[in-house]
Amino acid sequence: MSQISTQVQPDEQLTTLTAHGKVDIEMIIDAMKDIYEHSTPPTRYMLWDFSHADLSSVYGSDLKRLNKITMQFAHLRPDGKTAIVSTNDLGYGIGRQYSIIGRLNELPLIIDSFRSVDDAIEWLYSSNK
Repeated sequence: MSQISTQVQPDEQLTTLTAHGKVDIEMIIDAMKDIYEHSTPPTRYMLWDFSHADLSSVYGSDLKRLNKITMQFAHLRPDGKTAIVSTNDLGYGIGRQYSIIGRLNELPLIIDSFRSVDDAIEWLYSSNK
């Protein structure tokens, strides 16, 4: 069964979204919109954990669309940082692609891709961009 679960830790300013099973762009967009529309206010840090997800249905054109939606909500997370975690090459590559698209389009959030949750958490709370 595919799903994306959400855990919000307001004291840590962290929202963790954990995906399981086959995930497509619509599921990711729905989860993102849910966070921005129902978390008041959204947390500064966001961690997407795709370690147990199959992202084979997510394509480059999907990431451009996702970037446009992220841009609509970015003002709600000033100084926001987003970490994307995937232990496999496909997911890690998708995360890197999304990060690059965000930089090219001057997305006012910092996005990076990681192979472990521990590395992602360390980066989120560091002063490094």
